Amino acid sequence: MDQKIFDQLLSIVEETNNRLKETTATNQQLCDRVEYLSQQVESLEQKISLDLYPHVDKYTVAQILNISANTVRTKHRQWIEGVHYITVSPRVVRYNLKLIEDWIKNRGDATAHRRAIEKYQSYVARRVA
Repeated sequence: MDQKIFDQLLSIVEETNNRLKETTATNQQLCDRVEYLSQQVESLEQKISLDLYPHVDKYTVAQILNISANTVRTKHRQWIEGVHYITVSPRVVRYNLKLIEDWIKNRGDATAHRRAIEKYQSYVARRVA
């Protein structure tokens, strides 16, 4: 093989190798960036989830709904644990404000309130999965 052709082929191989290294480095940077952005999205989803279905104490529910804390305690018996409220400890209960508001708004329409519950349960299932 002619030396000139050999040198040209060697040059092409070296250039291809350099481009491959650059592409690999770029791909790694892109993968790192995608991983970083995925973590940011997950973090934001967690923050948003706190705002979509805030769980608050009975005094906050009473204040927002303009009812007494005793009324909240009375209504508590009509609500579903794990949906309308969660028991954190024997003395600490947190109420799902959005579903409590929906329950009050749709007291005469159980089907509408059931849809809100199903939406919440679907949301929770997606968050867990």
